[in-house]
Amino acid sequence: DIGCGMALAMCSLKAHKAKRDKIYKKLRNLENDFEVDLKSLEEKFKINLEEFKSSLGTVGGGNHFLEVLSVESVENVDVFHAYNLEKDKIFLMAHSGSRGLGESILIAH
Repeated sequence: DIGCGMALAMCSLKAHKAKRDKIYKKLRNLENDFEVDLKSLEEKFKINLEEFKSSLGTVGGGNHFLEVLSVESVENVDVFHAYNLEKDKIFLMAHSGSRGLGESILIAH
């Protein structure tokens, strides 16, 4: 999948202040319509994106996920610090795909 990948993002929220219920409430409604300029994307990729409008900005299904993480231990301190990560913060890890858009771009080109 041309758009399939993983990302890790450190949040500003400190792990000791994180409340599971509050995080769940904020994240559970993420799969709403995604605000995007379809015209510019259509021109760039030379493809009709209307059929993908409802899936843009969503995680997807299958093996795709969004996880809220905290650090229990650091195995490689040098690498951890090289990426400016902080042990006391909350992290988001996402594995998402293009939800069919990637295949359409591949076929078009």
